[in-house]
Amino acid sequence: MGYCEELIITGPVSGRDYDSAGMPTGQPIDGGYWFFMSEHALELLDKCVNVYGDTGEGWKFKIQDVVTSFGELPWAIIFLDREYQLAGHFMELKEGSIDLKFTWYSVGSADQSDHLDRRISVIFVMNKAILELYGKKSPLLNAAWELLKNKIEEKHWVCICDPLPENWVTENEQLDVRLLNKQYSKNRSSQVIND
Repeated sequence: MGYCEELIITGPVSGRDYDSAGMPTGQPIDGGYWFFMSEHALELLDKCVNVYGDTGEGWKFKIQDVVTSFGELPWAIIFLDREYQLAGHFMELKEGSIDLKFTWYSVGSADQSDHLDRRISVIFVMNKAILELYGKKSPLLNAAWELLKNKIEEKHWVCICDPLPENWVTENEQLDVRLLNKQYSKNRSSQVIND
């Protein structure tokens, strides 16, 4: 049934360097946001990311950096159980909305193939209304919507989802290259992804 909990966030935090006399030196250092998740959530995330050579704690730190770069906090962060080659499906589903963003577990790893941008495994939901709108349209977001639909908007949430329906995944991953190429043709006339 997946797992969801409140994401405790501190920040934005900043710091300073001090010299040996205790006097501040240089400009304040931006430390971004710090996230706090339960041990249970980190253990579940471990199971999702271990195959990519990472840990739940490591991914918590990566997500802190990503969210800091947004300049605003997401209402929810959704971790899928693994990477899915459904980026085209996601891009078509969100219809250009900037309130749904994504990344994938193997980003920055040694496995840098030409098709990495087809993968999706972490979804940032900037507000509840956007998940309600799109969560009912696709199994990619439906399970997360079911976990989050009764959660209040004034807090932040983290979810670790169960596997997506395998028949649906197989069918839609086969269509994904076509969907990505459709998105690229709208935005970049020269970039096409091959199977």
